[in-house]
Amino acid sequence: MMLMYWNNVVRERRIIRGVLWAVGLIGLLGLEIVATEKVSAADPLHVRIDTAIAAGHSGALGKVATDAEFLRRVYLDLHGTVPTTEQVRAFLADEAEDKRLKVVDQLLADPRFSRFMATTFDVMIMERQPDKHVKTPAWRTYLYESFLSGKGLDQLSREILSADGADPKLRSAVRFYLDREGEPNRLTRDVGRIFFGMDLQCAQCHDHPLIDDYYQEDYYGIFAFLNRSFVFTAKDKKVFFAEKAEGNVSFKSVFTQEAGQSGPCLPEAMPIEEPQFKKGEEYQVKPAKNVRPIPKYSRRKQLAARATSGENLAFNRNLANRLWAHMMGKGLVEPVDLYHSDNPAVNPELMELLATELVQLKFDLRAFLRELALSQTYQRSLDVPTGPSLTKDQVQQQLVALEADHKQRVVASQQLSNEIEELRKQRLQEKEKLAPLTKQLAGLSKPLEELRKKATAAQKVASESQKQLTMKRSQLVSLEAAAASTEQAAKALPKEAELQKAAGTLRKRAQQLKPQVVAAEKDYQPKNVAAVSASKMLAEKEQLATELNTQANQLQDKIGQLTVQVRGTRSKYQQQNQLVTLIAEQITDINRLVEYGGLVAAANQSRQGFEKIEDEFQSMTAKVTSLSSSLADLEKALQKAQQTNATATKEVARLQRRQSALEQLDQLLPQLANDLEKVSTQLPKDQEVVDVQQQIKQRLATLPTVTNQTAKSLLETEAVVKSSGKQMGDMQPRVAKGKQELADLTPQATALKKQFESARSLAKENEEKRMAVYHKLVERSERQFAVASLKPMTPEQIAWSTMQVLGVVQKQRVASQAELDKKSPLSEADQKDPAKLAERAKQLEDAVYAKLKGNEASFVKLFGAGAGQPQGDFFATVDQALFMANGGLIRGWLSPSSGNLSDRLNKQTDSPALVEDLYISILSRRPTQGETESVIQYLSDRGKERSQAIQEIVWALVTSVEFRFNH
Repeated sequence: MMLMYWNNVVRERRIIRGVLWAVGLIGLLGLEIVATEKVSAADPLHVRIDTAIAAGHSGALGKVATDAEFLRRVYLDLHGTVPTTEQVRAFLADEAEDKRLKVVDQLLADPRFSRFMATTFDVMIMERQPDKHVKTPAWRTYLYESFLSGKGLDQLSREILSADGADPKLRSAVRFYLDREGEPNRLTRDVGRIFFGMDLQCAQCHDHPLIDDYYQEDYYGIFAFLNRSFVFTAKDKKVFFAEKAEGNVSFKSVFTQEAGQSGPCLPEAMPIEEPQFKKGEEYQVKPAKNVRPIPKYSRRKQLAARATSGENLAFNRNLANRLWAHMMGKGLVEPVDLYHSDNPAVNPELMELLATELVQLKFDLRAFLRELALSQTYQRSLDVPTGPSLTKDQVQQQLVALEADHKQRVVASQQLSNEIEELRKQRLQEKEKLAPLTKQLAGLSKPLEELRKKATAAQKVASESQKQLTMKRSQLVSLEAAAASTEQAAKALPKEAELQKAAGTLRKRAQQLKPQVVAAEKDYQPKNVAAVSASKMLAEKEQLATELNTQANQLQDKIGQLTVQVRGTRSKYQQQNQLVTLIAEQITDINRLVEYGGLVAAANQSRQGFEKIEDEFQSMTAKVTSLSSSLADLEKALQKAQQTNATATKEVARLQRRQSALEQLDQLLPQLANDLEKVSTQLPKDQEVVDVQQQIKQRLATLPTVTNQTAKSLLETEAVVKSSGKQMGDMQPRVAKGKQELADLTPQATALKKQFESARSLAKENEEKRMAVYHKLVERSERQFAVASLKPMTPEQIAWSTMQVLGVVQKQRVASQAELDKKSPLSEADQKDPAKLAERAKQLEDAVYAKLKGNEASFVKLFGAGAGQPQGDFFATVDQALFMANGGLIRGWLSPSSGNLSDRLNKQTDSPALVEDLYISILSRRPTQGETESVIQYLSDRGKERSQAIQEIVWALVTSVEFRFNH
């Protein structure tokens, strides 16, 4: 019952706020010309953000949120929990103009910011996927330490996208790949969604059927970065994400049968050129059994490097958009993973500004979120404001100009679409020309290899034969020369027998060698012919292959040029189509505002008409009711008079008959008495005669009295007959007159009733139409960030906020602080050293988190969405209700103990102070007068059950709608 009461209180407050919104929107019946100061690149980013929002919104902007609203919001967004009671009181009491800036800087410097960002990015990147190869605690520790050290988001993303698990320091970063089992299609989709804001899943088998911007080649451009990677398990069972040096990508549309090949290509970028390696030289570490291969060129490292270089607009824009969505509740592009020209950023200029500035800030998370938090856009309230509007003529001029612009851009967009189709057609034609060449080259590959082998073998055989021939010829020449010289010497010295003998031997040896030379020549000639023939055949085939390769390369170059033209034209088309969409939305906005003005007027008119006829109808109804009531009273009185008259008439007749009988009896009884006297004389002892005589005497004695009473009653009854008859005579014409008057009023009342019902129906219909457009206007105002939007707490925020308000965190913080002081107390010098104090703050945060993280898991299990599902949607379940209503964990925290909230409130004797402490502690705001009175009355009604009543109220606020949202 208490939960219903407090939720109704919140609901009533929101209904009142909704009425104010409706009133505020009446002023937005046209486009307001918002005067904004000129800004430059030298102005802080938060100033430029506000300027861009003002320029992109039709109408007035929301007012700045109250200090209480801002404080609760910024604590939830930067620390993941609501502020403490002391922090709220201190902030509300602070009158410094820069107190919001100070609190933002304090939150960003606290280690709890890094802890919450680790949780936020874990959910963003892993989407609550179950642990497989890398455990969540290790992964979150990696993220926590990354944010704590100030690591840029570019470096963090680079480490994740290039991770292989080999570096122990970066081992946890490989979880993105390993816990998705390294499946390339799944990774392609998730890399596209999470890092580039593009869900390309439906472009795997064909161009996206619903999104013109998403092509099959876009999908395979990312796929080509990942298809060479695979999960590798080492001998020690440790798992890595390895990569091969080969593996090209080809695809075919299941719709058009168009085939294509793709190298690695990032979204909104041109295909990259890759180095070529000779066969066998592609690896630093070659693949082998139980050996993790390492290629010289890693496509995955190229993905990481090129995505995070600061030059890829899709990556920069996606990251900026996700951070904006974290702080504002919605992305400039929403859903955040579905950016395309039909779903453009609601404020394209701001989107590009944020993407550019994120790079300029070197992807510094703290610096970027600081600028978002300091913007008035972030600090706006929920209420839709009133504002001046343009005249009807000005609105019409705006519409005419916008519609003309829209028409021109639609034509330009269609022209670009036609150009794309023509270029793609030309590219397809070139691919069709290339296909037979590729097939022919593929057919030449094996014969060429065989010819190379044959020519090489023939050349080798011919070379060996030529070598033998050359050697034999050389030997013969040498022998003949030696023989001739020796013979000449022998002629000069004929007596030298040994010289003579030597000359003969050399000559003989030369003669013996000549046949061998002839044989070698015979052996060489056919082998040389065969080698020449094989080389000639090879050269002819190679010439053909070269010519085909030249043609193929020319076609590939042309296809590449056409691809560049297609992508360039696609980019222009997307930009043009984005403008078409945005201008159409502007036109819709203006028409809706104009429509709303008409609906407000119609609703007011029909309501006034209804109120007027309602007054007449109520007056007529009252008149008919009064007349009917009077007539009913008259008819009832007449009926009563008639009944009285009839009854009295019957009684007169009866009394008259009785009177007549009594008169006869008066005559008969004296005679009867005389007769009985005679009988008694004759029968003196007959007791029966005596008894009868006595009865007659008694009857005779009472007869005058009875006769007089009857006569009196007869006179009275006759008077009643006369009186009721007179009443009947008086009332009958009055009843007839009343009936006639009612009969005369009935047609008027019936007609008036029809008018009333018709007016009521029209008023209801017009109000429903007004409210339907009103809700769209509110939604559009929120969508353009003119006002803040509600966003539900994440499961982690619910967990830590619940523990915060119920005193669990503070209790653990005190205990952990005592343990640290006892274990490693800080000296006086340490207490003055900022570095030592920062380290102690980290130690304390680590200790508190370690003790309470198990409770966080309980909330995530109940309040978190399923793995891979959107994690930002609000939903309620029976399990959640049972956990909050009956769970031992919550009940235990509610019970008064050691200074927790219930205990503190129990000790508070000042009732108004108790209520203020209650609301500040749980809802981070002071209570309204009505809330204060309601709580005090409830506690008073419970009397001696005050402690239990306090727990019920605490529980009701913690489970209220207001607590579960960020405002």
